[in-house]
Amino acid sequence: MKKMSITVAILAAILLLALGWAWQSYRNIITIENASGKTVDAITVTVCGKSYRVAELPSGGTRRVGFDVTAGDSDFQVEVSFDDGSGVAGRFGYVTGGAGAYNNRAKIKIHPDRIEGAQEY
Repeated sequence: MKKMSITVAILAAILLLALGWAWQSYRNIITIENASGKTVDAITVTVCGKSYRVAELPSGGTRRVGFDVTAGDSDFQVEVSFDDGSGVAGRFGYVTGGAGAYNNRAKIKIHPDRIEGAQEY
C-alpha cells in the first residue's frame, strides 16, 4: 500500500510539472529590464487595449509580466516614469489575435532617454 501511495505521488508530481510547462509555453510574456541607471517608479505597458503596470523597478532590475492578446492587432506602448520625475515612452512590435495570440515573447529595455523593444517568436 505504501509503494502504491509513493507511485501515485510521483505520477501526480510529474503530471503537475508537465501541465505547468504546457501552460507556461502558451503564455505571452514581457521581460522588462531597467538599464537606465535610475529607479523606475512605474512602467505601464499597453497591448491590445489592456494596460499592465509594474511599480518600483531598481536600476539593473528585471521583471516578467504576462499579457493577453485579444482579437485584433496591436503594438506595444510603453510609458516609464522615473523617481526623479522624468520619463520616457516608446512603441514597438506587433501582435495579432487568433492563432498568433499565444506564446508571444517581448523584451523591453529601459534607457534614460529611450525604450528599446524587441519581440522573439
